Amino acid sequence: MAQGCEAQRRASPVKDMTGAPIWYVVFEALDGERTAVLDELSQLGCIRGNLERSYSPRDEIVFGRGANASVSRMYHRGLAQVVAVKKMNSMMELDAIERELATLLQVQLHPNVIGCHGIFWSVEEELPRFSLVLEAALAGDMLNQVLHVGVLTEPKAKPLFAGMMQGLAHLHDWDIVHRDIKAENILLVSEETGVRAVIADFGLATWLSDSVQMARRCGSPGYVAPEVCVGTPYGLNVDVFGAGVVLFFMLSKDMPFVSRDRDTAATMRKTVKCALHLHRPPFDAMSSRVRGMLRETICKSPDDRLSSERCFTPGCRAGAPRGRTARAPSGRRAPSTPQRLRRRPRQRLSPQDLRPRRQ
Repeated sequence: MAQGCEAQRRASPVKDMTGAPIWYVVFEALDGERTAVLDELSQLGCIRGNLERSYSPRDEIVFGRGANASVSRMYHRGLAQVVAVKKMNSMMELDAIERELATLLQVQLHPNVIGCHGIFWSVEEELPRFSLVLEAALAGDMLNQVLHVGVLTEPKAKPLFAGMMQGLAHLHDWDIVHRDIKAENILLVSEETGVRAVIADFGLATWLSDSVQMARRCGSPGYVAPEVCVGTPYGLNVDVFGAGVVLFFMLSKDMPFVSRDRDTAATMRKTVKCALHLHRPPFDAMSSRVRGMLRETICKSPDDRLSSERCFTPGCRAGAPRGRTARAPSGRRAPSTPQRLRRRPRQRLSPQDLRPRRQ
């Protein structure tokens, strides 16, 4: 790398809060070749400070806004590639940002998981602010697709659901639970061969080994599983429940347990009862395979749910083996948070703690 980029590399005596040494790579110029190397390093989790030099806004298109972040469209200055830039709220706790970044980076390079092109940081009003550069899903999300275009037929819903479950199976192979599977977080990427479903927004994702996080009751009402509603221990199959609700929504433009007045408490009570009615339109006219899939994903007991892998396995049907218990993938240890992004005791950092230090 030093030969091709003529970069000045120095070992820094600075260490992070886990005691791990931090390396800084200092580039004295940024032509096309050097930018390409920086882009590759970004995809590995290196944090950069040159967002505006690498990506141009061009327009003011905003994909979405939330309490903790906003997502807008930008363009790679060298490649003219369209990307989505998620700018985190500067008041977000660093632990939450670390978990989102680390879990997302852990499961990269899967076609049904949103691609991450880089992580950038800046200082705004004396507070650090992080930005994620992500794959742009210009076809929107599943919620807008169903609300504005209409319900999906079985043939159209099948590959999108299978892709969603393949992405979930990839997460679950790493013992990562998403915890917020819903229509808004299933993005659609248009390709020559069709539309690809990708899982996005890892803001609530965590590892099964994180006992503190796994004790939290979190998720979106209407999608969250019954065991989360009642506060009992849960595992990977909460994601399968949410995916089943997404499939229900894709096919009907309706939700199985949301109350008419959208009351959250009433929705949670209906979710706990988990009385699924598939004998009325439009489900009464659908195939037994689709109805069986809905019954074995949107069910009260997590032990009765199909695993994410079984949901897209050819020939999967009602009565197939249920979800596996949480374990490390065969032949490899379930990874903890990467050393640089490991969860640490909460501590408020100043901008000076995060700035690269001059040697």
